[in-house]
Amino acid sequence: MTLPRGMSSGRGRGALSKANPPRTGAAEPSKAARKPLERRKPLVQREAHPASGTTFKRKAARAGTRSGHRMTDAQRDLAAAWRHRVIMDSGGRDAVTGDGLLHDAQVHHVIPQTVLWSMRRRLGLTADELQVLLWDPDNGMALNRRTHERHENGTEPIPRSALRDRHWGFARRLDAMAGTEWATARLERYPKEADRG
Repeated sequence: MTLPRGMSSGRGRGALSKANPPRTGAAEPSKAARKPLERRKPLVQREAHPASGTTFKRKAARAGTRSGHRMTDAQRDLAAAWRHRVIMDSGGRDAVTGDGLLHDAQVHHVIPQTVLWSMRRRLGLTADELQVLLWDPDNGMALNRRTHERHENGTEPIPRSALRDRHWGFARRLDAMAGTEWATARLERYPKEADRG
């Protein structure tokens, strides 16, 4: 007897028997599939996060932290003050395009927070010293939301020409703390004007 491909006559998983007849037609949906989904908790509108202005719970929980720990009130205050200061220092202009900042203005960490977290041990920083570095206004750049999103997704990276003296000064301070030029090298990763896509 020749069996269809994938079936065997032995006692294995695909064996034909009275207990394991071949399937015919569409399978019936399980009882769980027929039951409509019910929400355990009602949907609640969340307040916008002070640092990013977003209402996404995940971003609000992760901002300014590592591995998703919630921000403390002190960290949230630092983030809000940092955002305000960077926007004020920008003169109300997008650092890349020069356009006026819109209501959805965002602030970009020139040296990413994740990099600062990873350098914490090498720099010999306490948790409080790290928080001061994470929210240092010299590491911030005011951008419109579209400019920031295009940089983050790699469509149109921020050009090196948008970096100001204070950004390079922040990098040199980190270099002095570490004894290497890692932060300056990090800023040099920003593409030159001709390299922009």
